[in-house]
Amino acid sequence: MTVLNNQPDSEMSISTPDGIELKNNDERINGLLQAWKKSEENANFEAEVRSPCTGGIDKSTFKTYAAFKTQLAYLFGRVGRNAVRNPMVVKAKAGQSIILSLIIGLLFQGTGTDFSYSGAQNRNGMLFFSVVCLAYLTKFYISIK
Repeated sequence: MTVLNNQPDSEMSISTPDGIELKNNDERINGLLQAWKKSEENANFEAEVRSPCTGGIDKSTFKTYAAFKTQLAYLFGRVGRNAVRNPMVVKAKAGQSIILSLIIGLLFQGTGTDFSYSGAQNRNGMLFFSVVCLAYLTKFYISIK
């Protein structure tokens, strides 16, 4: 059969759902083009082309919205699948977090319960440093092969 390389084949004949007999690829292609022109998808496509949305994405372009619980379930499911697929990455991330926590704890070990201005600055510095380090910790990907 010579359909894949688009050469006319005198032995091939295809019937359409309307009962029209198509003898060669040219007739078949023309039949497909005519069916596309009559389809609802083509009408929707042409309507979008005639009046494009130039203001970016707005709420009218979405038909349905996923609820927050649904989005959260998908995200946790994806993270869970990645953890099952790569258990060494999970262990490496846990070790990285523990080591970083110990370093931060040792740096700010002597702050004590000093309620003066310098003690408050020390605690705020420790909290800021912890948050920044943990935020950047998620950006570094550990590749284990």
